[in-house]
Amino acid sequence: MSTLGKVLLFLNLLVAAGVMVLAGMDYGAFRTVRRAAFLHEVTLIGLPVDKDDIHSEFPDDPTTEKLTPAVLADLFKGSDGGQDLGGPPVATVLDELERVRRKVADNVNNAGSLDQQKQKIRGYLLPMARDVAERDRLKKLIDEGKIAEALEDLDRRFAEAKSPPGGDAQRNRQNVRQATARLLVNLNADPAWQDRVRLVVGIEAAAAALDHWAHVQEQLAADVKSAIIRDQGNFLADYHELLRRILYENENVQEAQRMLADEKARVARRQTELQQRITEVQRNIQELAELTTATNTEIARLEAMQRDLFALQQRFGLALEETYKLDEKLKQMQGGSGR
Repeated sequence: MSTLGKVLLFLNLLVAAGVMVLAGMDYGAFRTVRRAAFLHEVTLIGLPVDKDDIHSEFPDDPTTEKLTPAVLADLFKGSDGGQDLGGPPVATVLDELERVRRKVADNVNNAGSLDQQKQKIRGYLLPMARDVAERDRLKKLIDEGKIAEALEDLDRRFAEAKSPPGGDAQRNRQNVRQATARLLVNLNADPAWQDRVRLVVGIEAAAAALDHWAHVQEQLAADVKSAIIRDQGNFLADYHELLRRILYENENVQEAQRMLADEKARVARRQTELQQRITEVQRNIQELAELTTATNTEIARLEAMQRDLFALQQRFGLALEETYKLDEKLKQMQGGSGR
């Protein structure tokens, strides 16, 4: 080979090496950009619903195959979900749904006392109510301490989120995403948990779920306001009826008070008259006692006079008898002288 050929060969080798270096640099940059785009895409649309969920724009590129442990660690970095419902990274929406279902049950069962269990399940279940009647039913269930039934109700909602009504498989997966978003956003208002929900179901589904939740709350508020207006009307009607009865009863009370005052005055007069009668009786008793004493003294004096009179009568009788005897003797003596 000539010297020129060797020089050209050497130059070709240098150019080939440079092209390979540039190609490697471009591929690394492409992978970096593609990774960033993929993470952004997942953040926007959320995790795949299940392992068979395929990206609509790249049907030959299943999303789950890209969610390696390293990618999941990057995705969930700073979005673990908080202390209450947070946990390790998951690869699909259904995995998160099942993990949260078990987490909720464990949190309630391990809460401690019955009151603590009530408080825990109340925070999970009551926000799920779609109307006032359902909220009252759930509240009654919790207040009565029926924790197992409350958990069954919550499990039913998780099951419905896994199998919502839908059409084809892809449409059904979209319904699962929406149902899961509506369920998860209502479990806890912690910002850390809301960040994880947005990551799992995607910003669009989470925003739609929050909008649906806001609509439900508006409807609940409207129902409560309507109930308040209805109760206020009933209250006013009852209030005016009670007020009328109170005024009527007040007139009766005033009349009764007047009658009571008259009776008290009459009783006072009767008490005065009674006191006067008692005074008269006491005076009469005293006079009777004095008269009795005087009468007894007079009776004693009369009895003494009677005894003296009786003695005089006895002496008079004796004297009269002696007189009769003397007169008889005198007559006898006169008769003897005549003969």
